[in-house]
Amino acid sequence: MSGKIHLVLNESSSEADLKTFLNYISTEKCIVLVHASWCGHCHTLRGIVEGNTDSEWSQFVEKAKDKVNIFDVEAKAYEKVKSDVFSVVGYPTIFKFENGESKEYDGERNAESILEFVEESTLGGGRRRQSRQQQRKRSQRQAKKQSHRRSSNSSRSQKQKQRKNSRKQSGRKH
Repeated sequence: MSGKIHLVLNESSSEADLKTFLNYISTEKCIVLVHASWCGHCHTLRGIVEGNTDSEWSQFVEKAKDKVNIFDVEAKAYEKVKSDVFSVVGYPTIFKFENGESKEYDGERNAESILEFVEESTLGGGRRRQSRQQQRKRSQRQAKKQSHRRSSNSSRSQKQKQRKNSRKQSGRKH
């Protein structure tokens, strides 16, 4: 995919827009703002207050539009994709996605701080989130390893018991 996009998703967004969103966050570097129409903190960040034409979010978008794909996702659009992608506990929530992995932003809600978050080279060093599918696969691998360890430990225990019994028996013969 070439060029950077800024896409706003809301409850009337098309299936094609939702698929575009899912495709981008799984393959590209993206910033996602999830916000709710009823949230005062979201209104402040996005500049939805009387007379505010230069919000922190619009400043961020202007500075970052050539560096990263940007998605404004309204809570009702988030409801359509949440089960497959990521979880939001409160609003507003900002995520950075790179190659399908996400990191939640927990810094100041100003343009410069969010831009610094974008410019971090990797997702390492912060709270990482995985898709539910990735979490299931990881859990399955861990369960398989534990099962293998239990069976290995069980056969090892049986062998140790057999050796111990054979030593006892051989000790009685002498």
